[in-house]
Amino acid sequence: MKVDYHMHTLCSDGIYEVEAVVDMAVNCGILAMAVTDHDTLSGIGRARQCCLGRIRYVTGTEITCAEQLWGSLPTSQSIHLLGYGFDETDPVLCALLSARKERTEAVYQELAEAVTASGYPIRIPDVPMSCGNVLQLRDVMAHVRAAYPAVSEEAAELVDSYAKALTEANITVEDGIARRPGQRLRFPAPDRWWPPEPRGWQDSFCRSPAAWPPPDRLTGNPGT
Repeated sequence: MKVDYHMHTLCSDGIYEVEAVVDMAVNCGILAMAVTDHDTLSGIGRARQCCLGRIRYVTGTEITCAEQLWGSLPTSQSIHLLGYGFDETDPVLCALLSARKERTEAVYQELAEAVTASGYPIRIPDVPMSCGNVLQLRDVMAHVRAAYPAVSEEAAELVDSYAKALTEANITVEDGIARRPGQRLRFPAPDRWWPPEPRGWQDSFCRSPAAWPPPDRLTGNPGT
């Protein structure tokens, strides 16, 4: 069975609209699919509608988690948590993603004000995004350098310094896998991919973070 449960669209950092992604999946002979846009559920309804009568559809998302220590790794790492088969109207999940969006937007607004105060006026709405519809620090830096070719190294370091605030704005792993009524939590076993019929979030490694395997052993690879 040919499946693809990890796809992105212009709802996050993809390069095609939802409908185009579904069309490509169908044309490639995919029999089951999930759109797993980063930190948003906005494309789920469109994807489900476009898949009707053409291809099996599974709800999905990819949560960018706050950095934390993993096992014996010497530094904190962020993983991207893939979730499947959930209710996209779940109020707890929707509130988590909405709050993350607000925190992230607040960090970027604070950054723009700090850069402006340092002598390089910018507005976040003017910053072109290089990766779909997800703003990144590198986009802000590229915008500053394009607008002010002689920008100081201090200003560049100021932009970079906001990386910590942005990761702290992310959802924690614990919140991302929190059990909800009527929904199973599932992690794929580290030695296999998701089965053709995922049913819920994840469960094999729902233990304390210190007991989980390092990110490079999870099928949801960090930074993917």
